[in-house]
Amino acid sequence: KMKSAQITQLDAMLDEQPTASLPTVGLRRGKGNVDSAESTSDVLAVLEESAKEEEAKRFTMRSAMNVIEALKKTEYSSKLKLPKWSEKTGALDILLQCGGEKPYKIQQPSASNNYAPLISE
Repeated sequence: KMKSAQITQLDAMLDEQPTASLPTVGLRRGKGNVDSAESTSDVLAVLEESAKEEEAKRFTMRSAMNVIEALKKTEYSSKLKLPKWSEKTGALDILLQCGGEKPYKIQQPSASNNYAPLISE
């Protein structure tokens, strides 16, 4: 446990140096080179880009949800006809659950998937 004088001295040192300094000793695998802030941001950008690509790949691999068929198996239409607004929002929650995981991937409109009645409700 630190004494109060040590805490005060540490706080003063931290106030004098508000930004972090780069390490002076590198890793062996880095051959002693110290990476700059630019290379760190480059690595971060590459990681973010690869995460986006992975998410896009995962999205394309998912099968599209047939919302109309999924709603037929629930009590969506009966809840939507109820008079209270809170009960109608329950129907909308059912609709969101039938959409699957976010981002939603639903089947394209066709003769069997007509979304017009669903939207007009």
